[in-house]
Amino acid sequence: MHTREYNRHVGLVLLAAVAAAGCGSETAEPVWTATERDGVRIVEISGPVAELPEYATVGEPDLVIGSRDGAAEYVFGMVGAVRSLPGGGVFVTDLQDQMIRLYDEVGGYVGAFGGRGDGPGEFRAVFVAGAAGDSVWMWDPIHQRVTVVLADAGSGTIVTFDHEPAEGPSELRRLEDGSYLAQSRYGALDPLDPKFTGSRVWTDSLVLRHLDPSGADLDTIAVVPMRQVVRDVVPRNAGDGRPIGSHLPFGAETVWASDARGTSVTVEGQTGAMTIRDLGGRTTAEVRFTDPPGPIPPSEVARKRDSWFEGTREDPELRRMVEKVFSDEVLPQTMPRVSAVKMGPAGEVWVAEYATFLDEVDEWVAFSFDGEPLGRLILPQGFRVYEIGPDYILGVQKDEADVEYVQRLPLERRDAPG
Repeated sequence: MHTREYNRHVGLVLLAAVAAAGCGSETAEPVWTATERDGVRIVEISGPVAELPEYATVGEPDLVIGSRDGAAEYVFGMVGAVRSLPGGGVFVTDLQDQMIRLYDEVGGYVGAFGGRGDGPGEFRAVFVAGAAGDSVWMWDPIHQRVTVVLADAGSGTIVTFDHEPAEGPSELRRLEDGSYLAQSRYGALDPLDPKFTGSRVWTDSLVLRHLDPSGADLDTIAVVPMRQVVRDVVPRNAGDGRPIGSHLPFGAETVWASDARGTSVTVEGQTGAMTIRDLGGRTTAEVRFTDPPGPIPPSEVARKRDSWFEGTREDPELRRMVEKVFSDEVLPQTMPRVSAVKMGPAGEVWVAEYATFLDEVDEWVAFSFDGEPLGRLILPQGFRVYEIGPDYILGVQKDEADVEYVQRLPLERRDAPG
């Protein structure tokens, strides 16, 4: 272990001991050690990250866009993506009407473009988007195409790849050099294959690829387990069947993020294990937790089961599937650690701790790009994060009637340790 890291580790141990002695609590800050193996920084963390010191705080929203029953341009059906624009404005994609709406720095409506359809400038599923310079780009996984428009005019070009991306990416990120990171997923079996008749639990894989501006493969960045899924083949009178399925409750999936330069991170939802890679796919840092995940409280299983059953009253096949995924046979035994990950502009990886329902997530932990835990951030419960900027967090909050509002929260970081 390097001397600097050894001193940091000893310092954290001492601080944790002093804190525990001072307040009479058995809970202490986590400790971490860092070593280097074959050029990869390995960080191992012991203890609950929820006890890390505060790293950043947020203030009251300085921008709010949305309305419950006002003008149509301020009422959102279902927000797909929110991103900031040069000059302080924002754009919002709405999955309900497939429109992209532009707002100025004080939330005033500027204009809109797009719409549901298959023609030029129309979309089927825009939930991934970003801004680059004076342009906005959108990825439509149904059409498998990128649309790039001028942010102040709503006019631009459709990028049709010369090479259709392999495996039909569900997500795509446009990098600052015009290339792309594409995420695909595939499974280990065909649920219609006769030898898999009946139910099976299988694992999807998350595949990250680097594509050139024409859509051709440059490199495979990562192939990691993504999500556990239960599949059932329902017999029919003709002897064939149709597959129905569900991801496992509490079977957290691997999440990923990247910055504009192509540095990427994957985080295993169940264990919290994190891997940071450069654009060439080389692993630069890993974060591992030495303490095992905790068990799922029975009360949380009951809450989630009740919620899932509520949506299956009219479909007996789906109800049977819910009964299966909550059975002792397939239900995971430990609580996931992670629900989401984002990358910030200050060389940070932000990880959202797991909550039984996404609208209950409120705690995030920041790490440096070399895996060092920096500290915690508490957000308003249910605030859905879309972008973390140098001094703001951009996201969506729902009111008691489930109406969505785009909000920008001022963000203030304390000095990072070091």
